[in-house]
Amino acid sequence: MAKSGTVRRITVLKHGADGQVSAHEIYKSDKKKAKGTKALSLAEKLVRTAAKVNATVGNDYLARHEKSRRKKRDGWLMDAPRNAMRSGLKGMKRVKITKFI
Repeated sequence: MAKSGTVRRITVLKHGADGQVSAHEIYKSDKKKAKGTKALSLAEKLVRTAAKVNATVGNDYLARHEKSRRKKRDGWLMDAPRNAMRSGLKGMKRVKITKFI
């Protein structure tokens, strides 16, 4: 029996001595069915990417904030606009517009 990539399972039905039919699986694919709707895959990808970008920006800003705070008294306040801008730019590097087109 040829097993192609689209076959999920092969089941053989056998008759028992008492006339009962029993099913025996002789092959079952390891591949799982997709759990998402194809129409929503792009939206899900956008949301996931946005969440990753937000996590990157937040973590990067926090590291820059701590560094500014350690360097100088109230340095975090003076460096806040610069830190926010640089963190935002770093987050934008994670977004590739061509992935969604």
